[in-house]
Amino acid sequence: MTRSTEASGSTAWAVRLRWSTCRPARRNSIRFQSLLKIHQAVVGECPDWWVGVNCLDLPPREVFEHLAAEVAGVWVDNAEIDEQGAQQGRAEAIQAARSERGWQGLYFGGVAFKYQRPVEELEQAARLAARYMDVVTTGNWTRCACRR
Repeated sequence: MTRSTEASGSTAWAVRLRWSTCRPARRNSIRFQSLLKIHQAVVGECPDWWVGVNCLDLPPREVFEHLAAEVAGVWVDNAEIDEQGAQQGRAEAIQAARSERGWQGLYFGGVAFKYQRPVEELEQAARLAARYMDVVTTGNWTRCACRR
């Protein structure tokens, strides 16, 4: 983290993390322990900021085991939604892990995102996902089977 004072006298903070969110977590990612320490430092210096994390090296259900109450939000790349399945056992396990810990932040779950399998019915996936997370996120529309 670096601090600079501008001519106007205001102070600006910048955090520089080198990691890749374009690849699976096993490659080129920062370890969750280091990320959470960085998060703690940023929140300590800037308590009014909304600061969340994406712990790429943990499965989604394990992320909630490590969060402090000060973590305002969590992003997971794969929220384990299967738009073709009647049961959402994996998404339910993530939801249960969050509930067990009593974590109150915002959960951003990835659906039809990056390196996941193509989603046939994005609208159905989003409808299902909304039951299990606060914010349904998606990306890489070129790989979605729903885009015609």
